[in-house]
Amino acid sequence: MNTEFRLYSPIDPHVSGMLSVSDGHTLYWECSGNPSGVPVLVLHGGPGAGCSPKMRQLFDPLFYRIIMFDQRGAGRSRPHASVVHNTTRHLIADIECLREHLQVGRWLIVGGSWGATLALVYAANHPQKCSGLILRGTWLGRNSDINHFMTGMGGHRPNEYATFVRHVGLTPQTATASELLHAYAQRLLYDSSSSVFNSAAMAWFSYEGAFATVELGDPPAQDEETMAIALAMARLELHYFLHSVFLQDGYILDRATNVLRVHQIRGILLHGEHDWICPRDGVTELAQRWTQADLRLIPHAGHSRWEASLTQALLGAIDEFKSSL
Repeated sequence: MNTEFRLYSPIDPHVSGMLSVSDGHTLYWECSGNPSGVPVLVLHGGPGAGCSPKMRQLFDPLFYRIIMFDQRGAGRSRPHASVVHNTTRHLIADIECLREHLQVGRWLIVGGSWGATLALVYAANHPQKCSGLILRGTWLGRNSDINHFMTGMGGHRPNEYATFVRHVGLTPQTATASELLHAYAQRLLYDSSSSVFNSAAMAWFSYEGAFATVELGDPPAQDEETMAIALAMARLELHYFLHSVFLQDGYILDRATNVLRVHQIRGILLHGEHDWICPRDGVTELAQRWTQADLRLIPHAGHSRWEASLTQALLGAIDEFKSSL
């Protein structure tokens, strides 16, 4: 194992494929690790981020059957960056379609940020299919969380926030979340010029990345692969934000926590003390309502799973679950 982050050695999938789901979408999926091991489903963030090979290294490949897929419009799924027939309801149906395709009875679900949102909504609809949840940087998808992303977190890095706002011709001191959303929608969803929507996508992607870690990192690369990720993330996040993530406001706290409490699904909630993207009040209230959840605030960590203390906590939580599975 890598001693810096204690990651498991890199591995390749032993099987992968493209799964046709509804409305013309096709999802990339893969399985790695032990084909006969305990199934674990990895839900990536975004929406639109897609999975990366490094995610496999969080899991003991001798114990877990590691299942990953790129959600609609993300990564290697097709059509790329598409917002058509792309809602939370569709994603939940896709997860069930994949579970049935792979003949999985129950699985541990590991998700971060939007992946944590999706895990909670899935658990609320299919609690008997979940053997546990490990969530990092939990985001509840409330209207207040969307407003926080668009304007509220800007005070932590005012220069980066100002760049984000000025890209669409607005003023940092007066711009509202609604104005920003609609200004970016005009460029990302309705403008047919690739130079316009690619530039807006990179501005959005750079803004989000600037708030993901405690220490400000380098700006994202301008290569073709990064541009494709940026376009998918910016378009899909904007699409979901404009529609309040296709959930009634407060749905997760009202519905998911009730289901999780009744069915006694065990959970571990990891949250960086300096997570500026996902407000701590949400995960705190979630933990208060979910009797089997263990909330762990991680020092010296922000939102990114790859900050050292959060990576170590995530590895530890995944290994810890082995004794109960």
